[in-house]
Amino acid sequence: MFHKKIVIISVIILLIMAVGIYFTNSGYVFKAMKNEDVFKEYKDTKAETASGFISAKAENKEKFLVLYDPSEAVSINLKTNIENVLRYMKKDFKTIDISKSNNDFSGYYCIIIAFENLDTINNFPWILEYVKGGGNLIIAERPLDSDKFDLVYKDLGIVKKGISVSASGINLKSNILIKGNGLSYQGFAVGDVIPVQLSDDCKIYCVSNEGVPLIWERTYGNGKLFFANGQFLDDKDNRGLLVGIIASEGNVFIYPIINAKVNYIDDFPSPSPNNYNKVIYDEYGKSVANFYREIWWPDMLKASQLYDIKYSAFFIETYNALVSSQDIEKDKTPEDKNNLIVFGRELLKDGGEIGLHGYNHQPLGLTGYVKHEDKKEYKGWLDKDSMAKSIDKVKSYINTVYPNYEIQSYVPPSNILSPEGRQILKQELPSLKIISSLYVGDPEIDDSYVQEYGVGMDGIIDFPRVADGYKMRDDAKWDTYNVLTTHGVFAHFVHPDDILDSERNFGENWEALFKDYEDIQGSIKTNFPWLRPLTISEAGVELMRYSDCSPAFKYEQNGIRGFCQGFKQNAYYILRTERKIKGSSGCKVSEIDTNVYEIVADKPEFYIEFSDQK
Repeated sequence: MFHKKIVIISVIILLIMAVGIYFTNSGYVFKAMKNEDVFKEYKDTKAETASGFISAKAENKEKFLVLYDPSEAVSINLKTNIENVLRYMKKDFKTIDISKSNNDFSGYYCIIIAFENLDTINNFPWILEYVKGGGNLIIAERPLDSDKFDLVYKDLGIVKKGISVSASGINLKSNILIKGNGLSYQGFAVGDVIPVQLSDDCKIYCVSNEGVPLIWERTYGNGKLFFANGQFLDDKDNRGLLVGIIASEGNVFIYPIINAKVNYIDDFPSPSPNNYNKVIYDEYGKSVANFYREIWWPDMLKASQLYDIKYSAFFIETYNALVSSQDIEKDKTPEDKNNLIVFGRELLKDGGEIGLHGYNHQPLGLTGYVKHEDKKEYKGWLDKDSMAKSIDKVKSYINTVYPNYEIQSYVPPSNILSPEGRQILKQELPSLKIISSLYVGDPEIDDSYVQEYGVGMDGIIDFPRVADGYKMRDDAKWDTYNVLTTHGVFAHFVHPDDILDSERNFGENWEALFKDYEDIQGSIKTNFPWLRPLTISEAGVELMRYSDCSPAFKYEQNGIRGFCQGFKQNAYYILRTERKIKGSSGCKVSEIDTNVYEIVADKPEFYIEFSDQK
């Protein structure tokens, strides 16, 4: 009797398993998989405006004056970079050609000199009097030796100066970048610097490898002045330094951020090569496909749990090089959809998102658009119809497995996308909300699709990635800390096949690379625990929330009062102040670095109270 019960139970278990396998293979389970339209939920949320917003905006005292010289190439680039930073910080500014300046500095919170020849300024002492009276001055580029510079350099904190020399590297002596105190970047492009001896009342933010001060601050009368000793604030890579300088003016400074931690996996799910790689086989005795399934993916899932990661993965159907609509129609991709089924299911179960990388790995650009096609083994598409056909085909392929799943995000193959390609994406993918390419372009690749954070004219959100790889290179770490300081964003991507590439794996096996990857994620979790782990679609919503909300502030003796227009549920800010915080209302205040706070406003009007008197 006992054995009969065991047999019956075993049969029942087998039947249950068989039914489960049947429903899985039949696609029944995947028909039920549907991603939530977080954008619709956001758009349906009613926007609020604080009752005091208009008056606070009218009383705004944080207006910047940017002076530049159009005859200097660096000055034009520097002006543009400063303007972009001030727009992101949502501060009012006016830009003036120095030759047209009337020396009226009244009403400005800060003057930024974005050129190197101080002789073009009619009366520099007027600017110094403005600072003495409580204004702020940023000299954003190392001045040329000139008569006027010789007259004022001691006022700028320089006791003794030499002739300009070349310098290299940067070493932070402060948290001008959030959590960046002690950070070094040996590859930092400084340009020519002035060897200086500074007065004791100067605060040095960073120095070159040679020990030359690169950024310093000095209190001058009732105001502050800042000096950038070199030509580096015109680079997009260094925007965080500019943000850190601006936010260090005055006793209290606050600016909005996006607040998002986004982790991408490109080329995943994708066809897994069922061949044998020597490095993989020697280490694990497995084919590449089995390595991905049994080693790499379980490790990545483990990391997601340990380090609060949500993966956004970008699917590719095939690695062929077909670029003709006729060839695409004839192309026979493998019938086996196991990778998309198994990896996709586990990715979604882990809270991740499936986006699109492409039908194949050919960037969406017509013949001749992709530079260095011979080196990259890329072909231009023959016509727009062929590009459209490729997107339609991969969309249909995904829908055979996930018929109710809407693709909302796209990563261009090799971060290359033509204007025609973007138009095709919008046309063939009505559900597309976000394109993620690069924040900083690769100087070796002049056709990289470089983006700013924002919403394009076509309504598609641009949410660029910042760094890549399982090992954090020095340049990638530098870019990461600058973007975290500027935007409150961590956006990092990897590929499954990085382990197979001799350049991308740095000669290391998977065990070593995964340890490096854990170090990256562990460092971010430790140093920036306030970042919210989001999928790319969720991050896109937060970018919209940031873009739609306009802040205004009133700086009072005992605190700071914030007012929002277009407020929806929450708004996020970075506050820098040396004052002690006593309490708050309408927001949550958390210290995230020395004298640096994250502010999470849950009301359109909020207040932060200080306990000291200044």
